[in-house]
Amino acid sequence: ESDVLKSSDIAVRLDVDAEPELASIGGAVKKTFFAQNGGRPVLVIRTGDESFLVLSTVCTHLACEVNLPGVRHPEILCECHESIFSKTSGQVLQGPATAPLVRYESSFHKGSGALTITF
Repeated sequence: ESDVLKSSDIAVRLDVDAEPELASIGGAVKKTFFAQNGGRPVLVIRTGDESFLVLSTVCTHLACEVNLPGVRHPEILCECHESIFSKTSGQVLQGPATAPLVRYESSFHKGSGALTITF
């Protein structure tokens, strides 16, 4: 698959204004939302003034947890076997992983500063 967008009827809200790392484009945080994403964190990356990318932190190679972009690599690095994923799409840039990171649907409401993530 070239892209894996997951979506169900389970939605959570993230107050973007409460996350200083998300104040600027390119900023990113790891957040855990209860049992969503198998209880593991997701990456929330600000890609524009009003746009965000939400990715699973579970590497598609052997399920290790990937790093935030900029931690030891400008993109998203899985330190277990050095797979690298795009911080703008989750696509594989360097294997051994062959599938992109799982992407979750999200929508941002500028007025409230709330990012709704659908798992």
